[in-house]
Amino acid sequence: MAIGSGPISAKRATAAEWTAEDPVLAAGERGYERDTGKVKIGDGSTAWSAITYIGAAVTNCVPAADGTSAGTQLNALLASLRAANIIA
Repeated sequence: MAIGSGPISAKRATAAEWTAEDPVLAAGERGYERDTGKVKIGDGSTAWSAITYIGAAVTNCVPAADGTSAGTQLNALLASLRAANIIA
């Protein structure tokens, strides 16, 4: 797999526009709410309204097969997104 170079971009719209259209973002595609500053990352199959915002509270955590909690997994994901300058 080749890693492309260049700027990382995201689809941008207001919260109302996202809600009205309720699109499915491609896997790894970012959606940015211009009016709230919130971000969601698509998985290629889930509609906008069902995706959790990045950095949102995690509830109903179920441990992974290896015993790590969903919170631990989320923290690792957020750290990697910050390291890649995808989120602040």
